[in-house]
Amino acid sequence: MMNGTLLESAERIATAVSEDVTTGASSRGAMIALDITKAPAANETLTLQLEAKDPSSGKYVPITAFAASKKGEELEAGATLLFTVYPGGAETAAVGNHEVQALPLPRKWRVKVTHSAAGKWTYSVGVSPLQ
Repeated sequence: MMNGTLLESAERIATAVSEDVTTGASSRGAMIALDITKAPAANETLTLQLEAKDPSSGKYVPITAFAASKKGEELEAGATLLFTVYPGGAETAAVGNHEVQALPLPRKWRVKVTHSAAGKWTYSVGVSPLQ
């Protein structure tokens, strides 16, 4: 599995998806960082979701959705939110900007960042594999 950037830092006004990620044989989970550097001064949010790729049809199937970010008006100065997917992990709900879900990663997957409205957000998404 790659260790690095899934979505480069850029200004976005609509939902964005990463390229496919292939989970390596030694990786069981991942820590995903959503680094928000600019948020709209509005009542808008971002939601990060992992989608598994069905090897038969090639379609994407949501496997998890993390809690929505704080509102843009609360994040104007930016924030880094961490999301961990790891089998057997202690599940949390956005404790100190870090949320954990106890799931194994599928072989092929991608990240989807959904915008609640059309405000301008600047963010990047990075990933670190966990063994």
